[in-house]
Amino acid sequence: MNGAELFVRCLENEGCKVVFGLPGEEVLELLEAIKDSSIRFFLTRHEATASFAADAYGRMTLKPGVCLSTLGPGAVNLSIGVADAFLDRAPMIAVTGQTEGYKLGMQRHQMIDQGEFYRPITKLSMMLANSGIIPEKVRKAYRVAKTVPMGPVHLDFPADVQLQETDKSPMSGSTRWIVKEPIIPKGLKEVAAKIERAKFPVVVTGLSCVRRGHHESLRRFAEAYGLPVVATPLSKGVLPAGHEHSFGVVSPLCSRVTLDLLDRSDLVITVGYDFIEMNTMLWLKGPQVEVIHIDYIPADVDAYYNVSTEILGNIGVVLDALAGLSKGPRKSNRGQLARYKQELKNDLSAGSDSDIFPVRPQRLIKDLRQVTQKNAIVCVDTGAVKYLMTRYWRVYAKRTFFLSNGLASMGFAIPASIAGKLVFPGRQVLAVVGDGAFSMSLSDLKTITENDLDITIVLFDNSGYGIVSASQEAAGKSVFATTLANPDFCAIAEAAGMKSYDVTRTGDITDALKEAFDDGRASLVRVQVAREEVRILK
Repeated sequence: MNGAELFVRCLENEGCKVVFGLPGEEVLELLEAIKDSSIRFFLTRHEATASFAADAYGRMTLKPGVCLSTLGPGAVNLSIGVADAFLDRAPMIAVTGQTEGYKLGMQRHQMIDQGEFYRPITKLSMMLANSGIIPEKVRKAYRVAKTVPMGPVHLDFPADVQLQETDKSPMSGSTRWIVKEPIIPKGLKEVAAKIERAKFPVVVTGLSCVRRGHHESLRRFAEAYGLPVVATPLSKGVLPAGHEHSFGVVSPLCSRVTLDLLDRSDLVITVGYDFIEMNTMLWLKGPQVEVIHIDYIPADVDAYYNVSTEILGNIGVVLDALAGLSKGPRKSNRGQLARYKQELKNDLSAGSDSDIFPVRPQRLIKDLRQVTQKNAIVCVDTGAVKYLMTRYWRVYAKRTFFLSNGLASMGFAIPASIAGKLVFPGRQVLAVVGDGAFSMSLSDLKTITENDLDITIVLFDNSGYGIVSASQEAAGKSVFATTLANPDFCAIAEAAGMKSYDVTRTGDITDALKEAFDDGRASLVRVQVAREEVRILK
């Protein structure tokens, strides 16, 4: 074999099913090797689409998504999805073609130091300097990408090494993980006693809680002590919508009721919370609040996140052990929590029955939820639409709600929906985008149709960068450089082979969405949406 063939064999050995990417002269041998393998090469029209799709694939499967680009501009374009995976802790292998080894370190056409470029946005960046080291480097890349905190690994692959002959083979075997009970039961009893003594304890869940699938353990823990649970955007859905212990999401446009609940707390138990998720100043009232940190890795610290106790290890095992130490659900806070629950319900239903047009986003989200299957894969883009969906969308099934949070990059949802349809071909797959983000993904609408992917795109069109406009107004500034004169998005979608629905009356939303879900093809539903962000910010 040559180096490229060995590399692809190693990917197969690690369970890789698909590589998202764009071609280039420096990856010709890799493309040839993929062509003759069991791996599907998914051609995109922009490298950012490839890396976002790999990012989402990793979140959905918990196996590293793989993306590929050529050197120089290809590698730079690929980096945005890599950075997104880095900040949202998604497992990924990013492969970049590189010029021949003898040219490295010299000024050459399209050449940058790709290892240095990727080092700040990956867990590890390695060059495949000769074909003999490929098996161990690929195995290491997969292990590092999957180790908590999960994240991307970059492999730089020179063109001459791809051609280099080798007699090496993929590494055999795999690692079996064995989870044991916490080894300090006395310490856990002290934590259980703290929870029992607290006047108003609240649980805040984070991405590691859902990324590792600890939904049921969290539910048992919350029910055992009678604790209210608040989620970060990346852990939304840790408890299904409507669960008695679910008290909303903490985010920049979240319900004031959720923030009031957190302000009342004298003990916050964080479960899988990562500092990258949400500024602690938003939801912790100060260092006087005691924090118990449950996670795989130690807590970061700032003036607000004043951790008194850390429980490190498998989150599910820890939660189950703590649940077993409970003396039963607390009764003292039931009346207060019932009032908070009703206030939250009233707050999140406001505007959902409005018939005005342009449509209030609360109404659009309610209608969308009513016609969407409970296990549908929902990929949400960044901007006002992200905050609105995070606030109002009801999640019923685990690992069905995906967004870009740490990097908060526009252009995520449509590539993520591509990954969603590949991973879950039998489910409804939905991309929810604003007009600003949609404009960044137009080139890959044709990618969706030529691959016969039945994806529904719902476009919240407010002709601008809504959350930035709202921030300008809230700060008493003029609305400047945040409005857009949009093209005919429906015509663009149809030119790409999609079916389009342009909603012009509020009463037509449900019928348009139903038809889009049932038409058996990729569809765009454009809805003109009223600006609600300033009102919600107040």
